[in-house]
Amino acid sequence: MKTYRAALIGSGMILNGAHIPAIQALGGRIEIVAVCDQREDAAAFTAQKLGVPWYTDCQTMLDACSADLLVNCTSNAYHKPYTLMGLKAGLDVITEKPAVLSYADARDILAAAETSGRKFFPTQTGRFTHHNLTAKKWIDQGLLGQLYFADISIIRRRGVPQWGQFHIKAHNLAGAFADMAVHNIDALLSFCGNPLLKSARASMYTKAVKNGETVLISNKESGAFDGTFIPREFSIDEMDVEEFAVGTLHFDNGMTVSFRVAWAIDLPEESSFRLVGDRGGLVMPEMRLYKTIGQSQSEICPKVFDDTSNAVPGWGHWVCYEHILDDLDGIKPYPVTSQQMLNTAAILEAVYRSAELDREVTASEIVRDA
Repeated sequence: MKTYRAALIGSGMILNGAHIPAIQALGGRIEIVAVCDQREDAAAFTAQKLGVPWYTDCQTMLDACSADLLVNCTSNAYHKPYTLMGLKAGLDVITEKPAVLSYADARDILAAAETSGRKFFPTQTGRFTHHNLTAKKWIDQGLLGQLYFADISIIRRRGVPQWGQFHIKAHNLAGAFADMAVHNIDALLSFCGNPLLKSARASMYTKAVKNGETVLISNKESGAFDGTFIPREFSIDEMDVEEFAVGTLHFDNGMTVSFRVAWAIDLPEESSFRLVGDRGGLVMPEMRLYKTIGQSQSEICPKVFDDTSNAVPGWGHWVCYEHILDDLDGIKPYPVTSQQMLNTAAILEAVYRSAELDREVTASEIVRDA
């Protein structure tokens, strides 16, 4: 079978802690040939571990090495330009989540992929967790019936990422919602046939991290794998994205979704994904089913066996790369479809536009303005 040559850009936590281990677990199917980062120390740190050359300019890297794949792990603002650069150079492109934050950008990337005849893979790895894979099986089996409500609650007490440019709008475009809730949004779309967004209403805040407190936290508490990369120096004074987002989404199939997502807030930590259909409800990660059996209200706690390596940090990326290889080898299509990517981008854009305008934003507005 073919060995694919990969050039990597964005030598931060997610590349070093998730993408590279996932690639290395493929038994040599993907060969890493070069690394690029605008910070020379970060590029050199990763490249020296791998024994490959490093660059600080992506086009120079692409011109110098013969690659089949570009793995794009830059900050959100650079996802689109480097993805387009890779496609134009004749490479298939793998881009970290969220691939883009606007409907127009998603449309442009998909058009560029079609024109170039290359493939684009958004790495929505959250749908490949054991909990989400199990939930999809149960939903496909009809255990919940038709979904009509979902609740997403992801709360960190003090979990602002401190190793890159997550907190700077000029580089990352957005904060907590785009960073964390995008996993749940993508998984939900995969659960119920990709219903189209109808409207969004959201509010966003940056309060807790600006109140003068000095709170000690580790990179691990903010979602990073310690010791795998060289973090950028962090300053809270740079932060101009949301630490907390709250709101609702409405879909064309009648489903409503509520969300509360925080990098920092004075509430108990929580990670909860609740789904409700006309035949039952499911609470994750406990995997507890709520059903009516006869005349009895019942709570069912199935014994769920995890036969994956889900405990491995970044396991979703391992599964994601297996799907990417299946697509590249012509075995089966990548499961994150173009229409799902467009829908996710429209949701992200609508949520942020709603918070900015302080009103409900419809999907028709997003598509009209694209």
